Amino acid sequence: MSGQDEEARYTLASYAGKIGGQAYSKKNKAELKLFYSDEWQQLHGYKSAGQRNVQSGHLAKLNDEISKSRPEQRSEAGKLGAKARIAKQQIEKTALFDEKHIIQKRANLVRWGIKIDGIRVPFKKLSSDFVDYHLMYGTQKSYNTKKMSETEKATEK
Repeated sequence: MSGQDEEARYTLASYAGKIGGQAYSKKNKAELKLFYSDEWQQLHGYKSAGQRNVQSGHLAKLNDEISKSRPEQRSEAGKLGAKARIAKQQIEKTALFDEKHIIQKRANLVRWGIKIDGIRVPFKKLSSDFVDYHLMYGTQKSYNTKKMSETEKATEK
């Protein structure tokens, strides 16, 4: 390597390092050393990172601290988590955004209609706007507009 320019030395060193690194990795894998050993994974691996936080009590301490000192932060964190989850579901096309799920939900709506105020309304009588809304945001619960919640009753008096 002494007669080579700087770029050639760098290329040779890089190549030798890749060959040596692969050989070293194969040897460690065969002997279950370092990264490939169960002990190393328990101490340093990401698979059990969440379990370590729960087992050590660190997660419980954090939850208690946030609940006592900054309850508004917990509420804000929940909202941010929900937004992130919905964005992830939109990208991955899962849950509400799964086309198969929406097709199945529509088929059930066509077959059974929907129960509103205790009366089953057939699919033919539902508006397209209602159907679209129900498919995207509807719940598994039946619609009941007659019942008033406790808070509505209290505010009415």
